[in-house]
Amino acid sequence: MSNPLELSTLEMPDWLSDGQPAGTHVTEKGYLRIHARGPYRNWYHHRQVMQEMVDVFCFYGTQVLKDPRFTVHHLDHVRTNNQPNNLILLDKPIHDWLSAKHGWAKLRRSLSEEEVEELERNAREV
Repeated sequence: MSNPLELSTLEMPDWLSDGQPAGTHVTEKGYLRIHARGPYRNWYHHRQVMQEMVDVFCFYGTQVLKDPRFTVHHLDHVRTNNQPNNLILLDKPIHDWLSAKHGWAKLRRSLSEEEVEELERNAREV
């Protein structure tokens, strides 16, 4: 690797014509999971990509992804977009808060003004 600060030098798997990395399948929850033999077998693909970034950029090394207090977040909330510039390593409480906030925003967009006002009114009463 000539420039360790250049994300594009990370080795990414070959992409198939359907846009899915070779040796992966989409889980029921919509994540890519690796089924090919090798050190990342049964890993989620986004965790493999983050692992490779951690190996290159992080002082703490590989142990951080084995720690259940940390999780990998998709910035655009698209579970199959595992490009390095779309992933961020977060501690679990912050990740859960962001995910809940995104879920509320998504729900809010699907409701009418009256339904939103009713939900907010009910939440204040609790």
